[in-house]
Amino acid sequence: MSLSRDQRLLQVALNVCRELRKNQTRIEQIMWGGLRAKRFRGKKFLRQHPIFVDAHGKETFYVADFYCHEHRLVIELDGRIHERMKERDELRTAVINDLGIEVMRFRNEEVEMGLSSVLKRLAGKLNSPLTPPLRREGDDFGKSTLTLDSPLFLREGTGLHAVGSRHIGSPQAGESSGLNQPLTESAVWSELAEIQDPEIPVLSLVEMKIIRSVSVENEEVSVVMSPTFVGCPALDHMKDEIRARLKNIGCKEVKIAMTFSPPWSTDMLEEATLEKLRVYGIAPPPRVQQVLTDSLNTPARCPFCGSDHTRMQSAFGATLCKQMYVCENCRQPFERFKPV
Repeated sequence: MSLSRDQRLLQVALNVCRELRKNQTRIEQIMWGGLRAKRFRGKKFLRQHPIFVDAHGKETFYVADFYCHEHRLVIELDGRIHERMKERDELRTAVINDLGIEVMRFRNEEVEMGLSSVLKRLAGKLNSPLTPPLRREGDDFGKSTLTLDSPLFLREGTGLHAVGSRHIGSPQAGESSGLNQPLTESAVWSELAEIQDPEIPVLSLVEMKIIRSVSVENEEVSVVMSPTFVGCPALDHMKDEIRARLKNIGCKEVKIAMTFSPPWSTDMLEEATLEKLRVYGIAPPPRVQQVLTDSLNTPARCPFCGSDHTRMQSAFGATLCKQMYVCENCRQPFERFKPV
């Protein structure tokens, strides 16, 4: 038996969103940490939840970063790329408002620098009366056959995630972004800054200094990158992610070149990046000394208790770029990023 139209759409959402849920952005992880498991005022929030609509006779779905059904509230987290997508964001918000759902937007910087302030604003919204839904004359949006009260929409445990979770309804690779504004290097850098290192997801490729340079000519982008280690098994994955992300913001062609001059070094990492490694539970690498073996033998400071009383258990961790240590003080095993 073939699936009905609604069932096919649901299956597409399930397949795509389940895969994307595994790759939450760092900012989404921070926000989810404050909302998950009813931690925020006992309210149930769903991450990356679909909203089905009928857009000019075509059934489709948008995906909210976070959604609370009790208060019919969507929360969206906006990276810098949204500065170029204001018109699209406004239209999408109007579509969602048309279904009687409110939308709150927070910039990534707000969440990263002050989650408590973001949650305080959210608390104020939950205590205020709902805003009436917005409608535009002549719009044919919001007339969904799959509404919030539909059993199909309210199914729990479906694992539905985002289609481009930071950009509701973002175009698929190869489609036009619908924007007439010229593509800029700043926009490209902002998008690349959202790509997580596949082996250290707390850091982006930009923070890891893997992305060396970017140039833009019309809608063609050239990216120069360096691997942390020659033969890094994650290189192909990173290249695919770069191409997919940049095509989603309107790049018609993405050229990626590799450079080994100068070679990548852990000395390139900024202090803020090293601190993120420590907070994540990975001991940051020491600054490379004149003799590399001296750096490799430098005692690793435990990222959990701060003790220098540690011993190396293995020269290799889960990946070639890390070493395994055990803290003699708190007995906690941990990895240290190798100095290079």
